[in-house]
Amino acid sequence: IKAASKYEIIRNKHTFLTTFNNNSHFEQEKESICIGKMFGKKQNWWKIGTEKPDGNYVLLRNEEEKQQIEILNDILGTRAAWFVQTADFFMLSSSQRAIVMCLESFERNDEAIAYMLSSGCLGPYLSWDKRIKLLPPDSTLFLDIKSWKLNIETEKCVFLNEKKSKQKHISDLQKKIEQTYNEIDIDEKKWKLLISGGFDSRANLLFFKKNKKQFSCVTWGLRQEKNVIDDTFVSKKLTEHFNLPLKIVELENQELDIKQAIQNYIINSELRTDHIAAFLHDFDIWTNLFSKQTSGVIRGDHGFGLLAVYTTFDATRTTNLIPLTNFFTAEQLKFFGLPKQNIAEKWKQRPAESLAQWRDRLYHTYLMPIVFASLTDSISMYVETLNPLAARKIIEQVRTMPDNLRTYKKAFRQIVNQQSPDIPYAQKNIAAWSSLEKIAQQEEVQKLVKQKLESDIATSVFDKNWINFLLENMNVKEEKAKKTSFKQQIFSKIAQNLPQYIKSMLRQRLLRPKISANLFAFRTYLVLEMCELLEKDAQKLFFK
Repeated sequence: IKAASKYEIIRNKHTFLTTFNNNSHFEQEKESICIGKMFGKKQNWWKIGTEKPDGNYVLLRNEEEKQQIEILNDILGTRAAWFVQTADFFMLSSSQRAIVMCLESFERNDEAIAYMLSSGCLGPYLSWDKRIKLLPPDSTLFLDIKSWKLNIETEKCVFLNEKKSKQKHISDLQKKIEQTYNEIDIDEKKWKLLISGGFDSRANLLFFKKNKKQFSCVTWGLRQEKNVIDDTFVSKKLTEHFNLPLKIVELENQELDIKQAIQNYIINSELRTDHIAAFLHDFDIWTNLFSKQTSGVIRGDHGFGLLAVYTTFDATRTTNLIPLTNFFTAEQLKFFGLPKQNIAEKWKQRPAESLAQWRDRLYHTYLMPIVFASLTDSISMYVETLNPLAARKIIEQVRTMPDNLRTYKKAFRQIVNQQSPDIPYAQKNIAAWSSLEKIAQQEEVQKLVKQKLESDIATSVFDKNWINFLLENMNVKEEKAKKTSFKQQIFSKIAQNLPQYIKSMLRQRLLRPKISANLFAFRTYLVLEMCELLEKDAQKLFFK
């Protein structure tokens, strides 16, 4: 938004290519372009049919003479590729809004709205407009312009348990990690390393350092008391140890215009997720990096594994595949007039697939391209993003490992610990930014939300019963903790000492998860703002 929108146009007989805010980090060859970063072997990357390179990218191969187009993305879909084909044109874009502008109409996708309410994201490969499709991870789209036939092939995500020793698995993974960092060729002066208190950013620092690459670092967080082991504390210790420059961004901006910050987030992210809490500095850091001609930032998105899961509910909750039926009965959903959500067979647990394998398949094919990719694309108008740990060779190695080495990133954590100096990791209970619940509870935010819910557009998108439910149940004040009886205290004590798998079983069978009316109202407000924006987009074009 605050970055100057400069654009370049390449016109041909059959195709029209436009790029925005290219700080000379897109690779181009004739009519072909790579949005993102390739590394390793990439000979003839622009030619249709050649081997898919490693990296984080969307690759457009355009052979004008043959009248053929090939579009590829990386193994985890770390960058979004939205597309639509009509009788008149085919369009590919990193922006849904751009496609709506070219379609000159907006057809609202109610299922995507349902997922935004229940999980804070658009759901399984859904878009705001039901005509627009998302290219799945590790896919190749081929379009023959003469015949107007389009074909998509997607590599199947399968987790195996290769029979070899624990140490062999770990050493093989470490070799792939080291090989990846060795193949990355970027200018240390033009790239920044995002660093926090966890394993992932520390791995970036350690493995680049091993290859004699040193970057200026950036971290962020809330103001904490001195010596609290949070992201800022750990980042300071690491950068001091390795003698690296560090910029600290405080996320608590007292002068922040919350309404403008929300609007800016919606425009930059196209509201693919509700993760506004991570952007409460209002994109100032990204604007600053853009103004200094920074090529990109290095992040630690990865696919090493997630928390232990003991039930199907654990697996879907951990990967954010959360339907409204988790929170409401069928009768309630009908009364509120909330849209239906269809979970296709491909998202369900396969026969002979362990819970951990299913969890990580959802992680690689759902959570990464739906949630993590949206965070990358939210800053892509300012800087490029590189995620070395999401490299194909690393992910393919991870998929050969047994469940116990993926759960809690066990193998990866061991590798990082072996390389790391004796500096602690950030405490898990200390957040780097405010929770969405706290944001939704703020009086200033609730005024915005209520104003929107009471407007005419609210009942043009949602049933009035849903709107009334939200208005009646929103609450600015924090709920006071209720006094617990001696009996409740005993049960609470017993529950604390139960094994995690017992807690998971009880949670799935007996307890319905809860989201506050405040959070549902805030997400409803965001949906209404986005729908209103897209309706306006449909009335205008980029170029006239």
